[in-house]
Amino acid sequence: MPLMPWATHVLQWTGQRVAIPRGHTAVNSFPGLVHTARHTTGAGHARSRYLNRKEGDAEGRTSDWSEVVTSQPRRLFPRLQTVARLDRLSRSTLRIGASGSPDIFIKFLAQRFVNVKAVYIDERLSVSLSVNSVQGKRRDRDENVLTSFKLHYTAQKRPDKEEESESLSLTDAGLTAVADGFSKLEKLSLIWCSNVTSFGIMSLGRKCTFLKSLDLQGCYVGDQGLAVVGQCCKQLEDLNLRFCESLTDAGLVELATKCGKSLKSLGVAACARITDKSLEAVGSHCKSLETLSLDSEFISNKGILAIAEGCPLLKVLKLQCINVTDRALMAVGVSCLSLEMLALHSFQQFTDEGLRSIGKGCKKLKNLILSDCNFLGDRGLEAIATGCTELTHLEVNGCHNIGTIGLESVGKSCPRLTELALYYCQRIGNFALTEVGRGCKYLQALHLVDCSSLGDEAICSIAKGCRNLKKLHIRRCYEVGSKGIIAVGENCHSLTDLSLRFCDRVRDEALIAVGQGCPLQYLNVSGCNQIGDAGIVAIARGCPQLACLDVSVLQNLGDMALAELGEGCPLLKDIVLSHCHQITDIGLSHLVKNCQMLESCHMVYCPGITAAGVATVVSSCPNIKKVLVEKWKHLPHLFKHFQNKWKKNNLKAMAGDCSIRALWILNNLDAVVFSRRFPAVEKRWRAACQSENESSGNDSVKYTVFSSLPSDSELAAAFSDRKTREGSVRGFGIRVSQSKEGSDSWVDDPITRHIAGFYINREEEGEDNLMWPFALQIKGPYCILILPLVEPRHVKAYTRLCKRSDCGNAVMADENLSSLLLDLPSITGAFMVAHAIGDIITGDVADPEVIVSQSPSVGGLLDSLTGSIGITGISRAKPVAAPVASSVPSGAAAIGALPSDIPRSGSRLLDKDALRSFISSSMPFGTPLDLSYSNIFSIKANGFSSLDIPPQDLKQPAWKPYLYKGKQRLLFTIHETLHAAMYDRDEIPDSLSVSGQINCRAELEGLPDVSFPLTGVGTSKIETLSFHPCAQVPERNVDKQALVFSPPLGNFVLMRYQATCSLGPPVKGFYQLSMVSEDEGAFLFKLRLMEGYKSPLTMEFCNLTMPFPRRRILSLDGTPSIGTVSNAEHSVEWKIITSGRGLSGKSIEATFPGTVRFAPWQSQRSTSFRSVLEGTTDDDSDIDNEPVNANNMVNIEEFLVEKMNKDLPPVDLEEPFSWLAYNYAKASFKIVGASLSGVSIDPKSVSIYPTVKVPVELSSQVTSGDYILWNTLGQCPSAVNAKV
Repeated sequence: MPLMPWATHVLQWTGQRVAIPRGHTAVNSFPGLVHTARHTTGAGHARSRYLNRKEGDAEGRTSDWSEVVTSQPRRLFPRLQTVARLDRLSRSTLRIGASGSPDIFIKFLAQRFVNVKAVYIDERLSVSLSVNSVQGKRRDRDENVLTSFKLHYTAQKRPDKEEESESLSLTDAGLTAVADGFSKLEKLSLIWCSNVTSFGIMSLGRKCTFLKSLDLQGCYVGDQGLAVVGQCCKQLEDLNLRFCESLTDAGLVELATKCGKSLKSLGVAACARITDKSLEAVGSHCKSLETLSLDSEFISNKGILAIAEGCPLLKVLKLQCINVTDRALMAVGVSCLSLEMLALHSFQQFTDEGLRSIGKGCKKLKNLILSDCNFLGDRGLEAIATGCTELTHLEVNGCHNIGTIGLESVGKSCPRLTELALYYCQRIGNFALTEVGRGCKYLQALHLVDCSSLGDEAICSIAKGCRNLKKLHIRRCYEVGSKGIIAVGENCHSLTDLSLRFCDRVRDEALIAVGQGCPLQYLNVSGCNQIGDAGIVAIARGCPQLACLDVSVLQNLGDMALAELGEGCPLLKDIVLSHCHQITDIGLSHLVKNCQMLESCHMVYCPGITAAGVATVVSSCPNIKKVLVEKWKHLPHLFKHFQNKWKKNNLKAMAGDCSIRALWILNNLDAVVFSRRFPAVEKRWRAACQSENESSGNDSVKYTVFSSLPSDSELAAAFSDRKTREGSVRGFGIRVSQSKEGSDSWVDDPITRHIAGFYINREEEGEDNLMWPFALQIKGPYCILILPLVEPRHVKAYTRLCKRSDCGNAVMADENLSSLLLDLPSITGAFMVAHAIGDIITGDVADPEVIVSQSPSVGGLLDSLTGSIGITGISRAKPVAAPVASSVPSGAAAIGALPSDIPRSGSRLLDKDALRSFISSSMPFGTPLDLSYSNIFSIKANGFSSLDIPPQDLKQPAWKPYLYKGKQRLLFTIHETLHAAMYDRDEIPDSLSVSGQINCRAELEGLPDVSFPLTGVGTSKIETLSFHPCAQVPERNVDKQALVFSPPLGNFVLMRYQATCSLGPPVKGFYQLSMVSEDEGAFLFKLRLMEGYKSPLTMEFCNLTMPFPRRRILSLDGTPSIGTVSNAEHSVEWKIITSGRGLSGKSIEATFPGTVRFAPWQSQRSTSFRSVLEGTTDDDSDIDNEPVNANNMVNIEEFLVEKMNKDLPPVDLEEPFSWLAYNYAKASFKIVGASLSGVSIDPKSVSIYPTVKVPVELSSQVTSGDYILWNTLGQCPSAVNAKV
């Protein structure tokens, strides 16, 4: 309820209020730019001590705000006190933020507003509350001061306040306060309140029984809370469960059973454990359901069929379910005859048959959205047009098979159409819009984006036929020119909103016609390079109601146009002048002379505008709220010398530091599911940006650096944009024909597949909005992004690389990415953090494997923490903590015990509590101290003991929080993985590579140092080498390197390396496969095993697999010379050497001729696995990717087959087995006894200081990775080596 005018005066007179935003606030985080706002500089209060209502609004217009009286002044007139009391009793809605101290804030509001019925809590808004101001004593009687609350925004918070505002968020205690204080509550919205659990929801459900609307988007709510809501809230009508990851079918089924009769609207998205079972319950009990929104890859036809049959009153249906087919859509068309709105997003299995059913049955359909439905064509849209003649809104986005014919039908059959949006529709031509212009006389809004086949003819037809057009938005339609826009100006006299972004064929004469015929209020001609002063002058003279204008990137626009705008458009509120090089301070002074209502002005990269021009805008416009300029044009340079001196010292500390600014975790839907920012590190970054921008004031070329972090939504949008721009999450890595200037692949360095740059799109920003470097790690269904702290000059250097015409790694280039990364040790730390977090979120926190002898031994403290690793514990020692703990050097973060990246099937929900606990312990202020999950867990579980204190002169490293007590020994295991591509062709050489690591377990008392000579490093052609932070890195290029390390507890990876194989391939030979007939193939294997391998190398087992994922095997004929053969439905497995019959000291030859017969060939492509893969992981993701759906588990062979099917096109269909996916066989084996790279450790050379006699054990094993034998009769992929 709005306040009465005299109540508003009370608030202004007292000068105290709480401003709680009703909508989103505009946030400026443009690099190097600042807000210049009167409410922050105090310019608005210079004339009066009373608060100005408009100037007091932090962001947005006055109509975007509600005001809350927090308490009464002690000396108010009786009538005014009555007004305040009436406002408390009459207020029914509160909108508040959930960050800062929301629990206390809500308790405070609940005491004063007893009749509130609607509460909206959004964690994206930040409210900071002083607890002392609420609970403390009153101040002096003469001050008449109200309790103060301050609303902080991301872009306006002071650096020293960030840590405070991020420290707390809404919890169950705050939600309980909502339940206790607002017993009449009917509507509750909790947006991204991730600390709210089932306990709070249970309290809410029991006490707020009148609840009708509940929004739990992003809340970590379980089944118990939802069940209580269903039991107690019998009037519940609207329920939103988007991104409620912990919910299962049990909770939703219980709610539908208990209160399904009243439920009218339901939204479910990204709930991995919500399946068809829940929808069946909804269909059975929610007969009054009218709105359903589903975004899930775990819903199939069964669930949608249950909804269609059980909810005949359904009016709104929004679906993004990749496993739903035409069958479900047909059921909707048959049963849901009242359907009015249908939205289909990203469907790969819908065809025109489904839309035909909708057109035949849903005669009341008014709104249709088709987005990225690649198999929908003209026939489906024709059926909708002829059957749903009441259609008023149509949006077609990225449906590439819909063309001119389908839209023609809409124009002929849907006369009531009022809004049409066509995005990325390349096949729709001019004649389609000609029919729309003829038949849709009531069309009021038209949106065209990237429709390359539409030109002036189409726009002329719309203008002449749809004279009621009010909104026209055209972007990047390069065939649209002045002729079409002139027709719009001559015929559409109701047009108020016109956007022509990057339509470079539009000239001044078009705007002259629009200015003469259209009463425009909003105009955007950004990027229309041929528009100059004449066109804008015509708009200024003919459109006096103009309120918003965007003329950015108009190179021909000058001061004359601004002067005319100042004279003719007094109602102008928002103007964007960025990148207009001919505008000067003179034009600005004429603009603001009469535009007294101006609230926002963007002037980025306008070289003719100086600080004096900015000051003119700020001082002349009393309503100004936001001015966007380069930072140097606003901030004074007082004490600059002393500030720079301090900041340069800070930059020196940054150079050798490893600090993390922020981290994000995104799911397979490109949505942020977890994020963490480190204000202490961010403060250092902002100081470095300020110093860099000031020191580069005279540079001829400037690249702006972001001075603040993006929000989660901005980061998610940038991530999705990069994936589209680079072709996949990882990207190309090297420059290809698809690469664009500014992209990562433009740099032409494969490391960009792992170190990414994102362009953060904000409406306030210009073009140079790159954030770099992001360490990208893909783990299961999640993408982990780590943003380390680097110097701004490094970001600028990378920006220059992204804009070079030649490749970034060009010979004799002044700058290249490799040399740049050598100056950034924080990159290594970022990847360590990413690996550690990836292991936690996927459950891979077990220590690396260390093979030990069968003799009994005494385990230590970490035995109970690391699980079964082959060491039995007889007794356990108490943990001992050192009195002095020195943190690890900031440049080296401990990686702890990281397991091998082995792909597995299935999925695991993100454990946010474990992740928060790990982050707060391992890097509390952004600087990684210890990334070993075992150490963090043991500290949390056991604490520290004061017994057996070691000598005071010993400093305990961060990776060893406890000291070992018990029997001592030292264990090493060299574990190597062999990858190979065997071609048996003269033109293509075979390829072998070794990935290895040395795992260690040191059960040593005290804090000893261990050293040993690492042999074979020089002769094994080590390509890459990395060490645990506990090790002192030896010199390279020496065969014997002395390695010294102070071992941590438990199992850990001492060293990782990439090397070449010093011996020949353990499995060599050839594999041939050809088709005898359409359903019969003949194959031949001729192999030789362990040739050139001598004792003690032993092959324990060896299997060979031929996958046929697209053909079902009927029979297999053939007998191998050794081993046994078995076949499954889609594969043949040849066990050459079985376990228990190892091969050592000799080589054997194995042959296997045979034929395989298949079921009749079907041309359709199998999509079962592809749908799972594309819905969960990137098509270019690492080997450790996991399919998300546990019900569609696959093995590694299927993963590789599907990957190659996507990356490599098939050949002639007459030879289905010549398809590249069938052209290989895969070998699996295990070899023990020694390493294949030549890296080794002599146990007798291991020394320990202080000296102690300790048994040292060494073991080695080699396992196969991707060991592929390509069919010599078919095609195969290969890398071409450059000729020098």
